[in-house]
Amino acid sequence: MKVFRLFGGVTRVSTLFLATAIVTNVPVFAKAVMTSTFDDLPSNTAIPNGYRDLVWNNFSVIDRRGQVPGGYHNGVVSGDDVASNVNGEKASIKAQNSRFAIKSGWFGAAWNDGLTIHVTGQVNGLDAYSRDIVVNTSGPVYQDFSGWKNLSGLTFDSFGGTNAGYGGSGPQFTMDNVSLHASRMLDMKLPIAAAFLGLGAVLIGTGDDQATPQCSSCGIPSVGAPEIDGGKLPLAVLLLVLGVAALDRRRRGAGDAGSANGAIAQ
Repeated sequence: MKVFRLFGGVTRVSTLFLATAIVTNVPVFAKAVMTSTFDDLPSNTAIPNGYRDLVWNNFSVIDRRGQVPGGYHNGVVSGDDVASNVNGEKASIKAQNSRFAIKSGWFGAAWNDGLTIHVTGQVNGLDAYSRDIVVNTSGPVYQDFSGWKNLSGLTFDSFGGTNAGYGGSGPQFTMDNVSLHASRMLDMKLPIAAAFLGLGAVLIGTGDDQATPQCSSCGIPSVGAPEIDGGKLPLAVLLLVLGVAALDRRRRGAGDAGSANGAIAQ
């Protein structure tokens, strides 16, 4: 990999690396580590999409204070709220921006002792991890999901068990204090474009000022135009081209997002 030395021998990033970064549109991720207690959401409502930068399907927030004694009471780890699958049906969590990981969580049963929760983790839409958790109404059990990472989605399917006699029925499970690590993809196109354009402009502006010899017939010195070192000129042109390309990518990306939002609004 060729490394160019610019501005008095100061080493700069190689042209090949810069070109690869913009051409392949390499994503940059910022990890957000959060433990979801669900106490920051309105009680007895669906968990909204975007909560913890994720997409939630068929999960609701249950306030134990409004429930009869049973698994909803006993399944709480902190505060008064737990998450539960609506009507005992399959529920899911999906990535909103890029990918995520689940580290741990507490799981219990609302009505049935011996309830099985089948948890599946998807990577790029394909099943990559799975686990069966057997829970009871007496209290939650802790689950460690270390290694479940780069997820595109999680599905929860609960079934079986024996009614514990609390006055309700169904295969609903409870979930509390679940640790989710969501990675948000950052838009680096504008900073990259600014860097490319700036470096290209600096290279052009730091050409070698070379004066031509005096005119032998008139005695007036001729001032030559600034010249760019032969090795710097291709790099300067490349940086300017990449800067324009980055700006164009960002413009087209914003246009696509606007079109998508318009389609949703309709």
